Amino acid sequence: MLEPHQTEQLQENYKIIVKIWIALLVSVPLLVSVPLYVIVALNVPEEAGGTIDVERLKIMTAVLLGMSPVYLGVAFIIKRIKLKIGKPLAMDASEVLKKALVNYRAAIIICLAFSEAVALLGLGLFFKGGSLSTSMVFMIMGAVAMVYFRPTYSEMETYAVAQLTLLE
Repeated sequence: MLEPHQTEQLQENYKIIVKIWIALLVSVPLLVSVPLYVIVALNVPEEAGGTIDVERLKIMTAVLLGMSPVYLGVAFIIKRIKLKIGKPLAMDASEVLKKALVNYRAAIIICLAFSEAVALLGLGLFFKGGSLSTSMVFMIMGAVAMVYFRPTYSEMETYAVAQLTLLE
């Protein structure tokens, strides 16, 4: 069980992590606005044409579609590794709690970065001549992954308590 000052420390860190998550999640709709701006404001057709090598674009789309699940899988594995309960992180409770919170925050930020990378792949594909709808698939995958990897207080608390119980 956590002491009151430890619970307070957990809550403060959780607020920070949620702010980071919100900032990254909000960035995905901003990514979506870039191709929309290019299409609407600059009056560029949605589908690429002209000098774009369509076969090369199809291959690139397939490769990026294959890379996206790999990115998300790597994020999942990194989170599992970072939050693995093993030997004590330190010798006193305050240090263990600090290190546990740093581990949790790092795991969440890494997962969110990989999720956003998937959305960025869609943006890059759009600028290489891909369609808006194909780009949206990547952006939606990135946003869904960010929701999946969202920080939860119960997960953070469970991890911190498990690390603290290793001291006993």
